[in-house]
Amino acid sequence: LIDQHAAHEQALFDRLLLQWERGQPEVQPLLDPLPVELTPEQLEAAHDVLPLLHRMGLHVEPFGERTWLVRALPAMASRSSIPRLLEELFAPQRDPSLASSPLF
Repeated sequence: LIDQHAAHEQALFDRLLLQWERGQPEVQPLLDPLPVELTPEQLEAAHDVLPLLHRMGLHVEPFGERTWLVRALPAMASRSSIPRLLEELFAPQRDPSLASSPLF
């Protein structure tokens, strides 16, 4: 038996990895920017990962003191997963070697 849902998710993930490796992710601009509130710790890490986010197809910018706006995201991402993704990427304990990874 094959889990069709898992197989579909794996195919999407593989496609996304290939796009990132080529440096050409499919990007979906948002009509309405998605505001994301960051903690002070996340704000410190946020500026370090901006180039990584852009290479991933995630276009964000500061908006006010603790809010960032998501202007575009990878075409295969859902709006609901973006706050969680940013939370993980902006985590202060994030491994700094990720930004220099050949994948990104």
